[in-house]
Amino acid sequence: MRRRGLVALTLAIVVVIWRQQLASIRVIRWLDQRSGIDGPSGARIYDALLAPLANWLYERVAADVATTLGERVAPTIVDVGTGPGLLLIAIAALCPTATIIGIDPAEPMRAAAGRRLARAHVTHQISVIAGAAEHLPLPDSSVDLVVSSLASHHWSEPATAIRELLRVLRPGSCALVYDLRFVGFTDRELDALAMLAGVERAAITRRTLRGGLLRLFAQVTLTAPGVPVGDRQHPHRTPSRRT
Repeated sequence: MRRRGLVALTLAIVVVIWRQQLASIRVIRWLDQRSGIDGPSGARIYDALLAPLANWLYERVAADVATTLGERVAPTIVDVGTGPGLLLIAIAALCPTATIIGIDPAEPMRAAAGRRLARAHVTHQISVIAGAAEHLPLPDSSVDLVVSSLASHHWSEPATAIRELLRVLRPGSCALVYDLRFVGFTDRELDALAMLAGVERAAITRRTLRGGLLRLFAQVTLTAPGVPVGDRQHPHRTPSRRT
């Protein structure tokens, strides 16, 4: 049954590449959520085969995280929907002073991440805890940057998730959310989600990544209201440019 679900998911992806319609996007999300990837066998397959294939994407995401943080010292970074932990390790390599927290609702994924982090000898810098985008086990205004990759199409309550990501961010900080263009949020969906979440639409931006296969992915940026702490301390400093 699980194999049939994965075959159906693959066929749906092929269809939507040719016809990017909102209804098709929703079908893909529905199939993916029922593919069993969060279960023990699904997590093992994802950890061993699929996740390593996305290493090039994780390297790009980690570079974006480091660029966005700039010169911020000892930041707290949270990866929502961390899966088997490859992105955590990529971020740690570029942000050695950061405290990094991976959050995932699936115990098999958290276990896979724990094993990977132990092999990489980075457990002193990174922790993995249970939680979901809709219910983050973190205090208000406690995080310098939130990142999420290939997970937003799993969110059962996207408007709630958006509110949660913004809740835990420090003023002026941002969340970087990456997903495949054909399963991630469309601009029209973001219009509706901003209204449901009670968020200014200008605080949510979406762009397609550039360069080769990266064009298959889109990045949604959520910016928390307020002035970043660093800019309060250095009011005349020109903000660093993002790439």
